[in-house]
Amino acid sequence: MDVLSALLGQGIPALSCTVSLYPYVVFAESLRTGLATNVAAGTDEGNRDVEAFQRLTTAELARLILSPAGLEAAIGMAAINSALDLSPVENRLQQVNAFDVLLQRGNNKNIAIIGHFPFVEHLKRAKIARNLWVFELKPKTDDDLLPEHIPEYVPESDIVLMSGTTLIHHTFEAISRCFKASFNIMAGPSTPLSTVLFDFGIHMISGTLVADKKQARESFFRGAKFREAQGLQFVSLYKE
Repeated sequence: MDVLSALLGQGIPALSCTVSLYPYVVFAESLRTGLATNVAAGTDEGNRDVEAFQRLTTAELARLILSPAGLEAAIGMAAINSALDLSPVENRLQQVNAFDVLLQRGNNKNIAIIGHFPFVEHLKRAKIARNLWVFELKPKTDDDLLPEHIPEYVPESDIVLMSGTTLIHHTFEAISRCFKASFNIMAGPSTPLSTVLFDFGIHMISGTLVADKKQARESFFRGAKFREAQGLQFVSLYKE
């Protein structure tokens, strides 16, 4: 079973679900509020008929995670996140930042980061890693490597950090096959706080909870990116 099938197999309830699209985020509300990165922002990729989405249940929307269209897959991810029952892991959630974990664990280690996270430049300046390899489909600096180099470098890594958008882009399976003995982190607002990920080689999950829906909506409506938005809580879950 692949990771997307496992996430869908958690038993997504057939609840009514409200979907809202913002420049950088998909907002879904059912059991709770779920987020995902709007990877198709500024494109016409996928169905943008929001009213059509409102007629689907959470379970039906969740299956859009399998869509090859980025926007539809992002809506599926947000729906999955909106349907997660966090009560079994609530007492294990910690306010630990993935960047701080890299600083703590990364001294003289090989670190691979899938996606050019905002903290990459800070990590470069810290100069703690033996090697810092950043993979980005659309390189932001001359040092960024294209994803085609992942099979070369990830097996040599001590720590691997990837974005939750690897689930939306359907690239997680290929990346996870490159894991060797690394400590693996999935981070970002799309990341599901689901222990299912632990069965697929992830050791730490860093996700986002919506603590104040009104504040979050207002921030996203104004075009805020995730680290700029108010009303959010960043939490992490470790494999036991």
